[in-house]
Amino acid sequence: MLEGNARTGWFDDHLALLGRTLAGLRLLVLCGVSGSGKSTALRYLLAHHPDFAGRPASAFAGPALDWRRARFETEVVMVDEVRRPQELARLRRLLARGHTLLVASHLPAPLHRIAGAGLPRLVLRTDADPGKLGRHLHQRGCRVSPGVLAEFCARYGASYTDADIVLERSPGSADFDQAWRRFRRFARLEVESCGR
Repeated sequence: MLEGNARTGWFDDHLALLGRTLAGLRLLVLCGVSGSGKSTALRYLLAHHPDFAGRPASAFAGPALDWRRARFETEVVMVDEVRRPQELARLRRLLARGHTLLVASHLPAPLHRIAGAGLPRLVLRTDADPGKLGRHLHQRGCRVSPGVLAEFCARYGASYTDADIVLERSPGSADFDQAWRRFRRFARLEVESCGR
């Protein structure tokens, strides 16, 4: 299901979040690589899902979360960009205080299942579906073959941002296969940890 999105004009609900009953859920975690749509999906849920729309929510975000200021008046808290395993204890404390958490995380999904043990929770990956990336490229008017899409996702995950970077290296190209071949020959992406 495609719905509106401020960044690209489209939100691909490839995880079928809008069709799920999320009432009573205490922890929703979207795990994945940068640019795979975690934060966008959480913001969209807060605005449009019947179990969250209209509920007061706080956002706690940043490349390096400052947990010293993590005091919230609202029940629903969106925590954006969990990057270190040590932050799981902080999430557990917020859950113990009664908050419902919507979390965008770079950590592996099983770690969050442990952090939310005993509570109604849902942990999903946003970077595992090549189909969503194919739809994104199609929305941009770009051709892509299934083999190239699978190869790209095996290397970088289903990241909208990384796919856009590949296309930027071949200006005007409407063929992702061709852009990917050129990119592999002349460039590469590297992930760096953000500084404190």
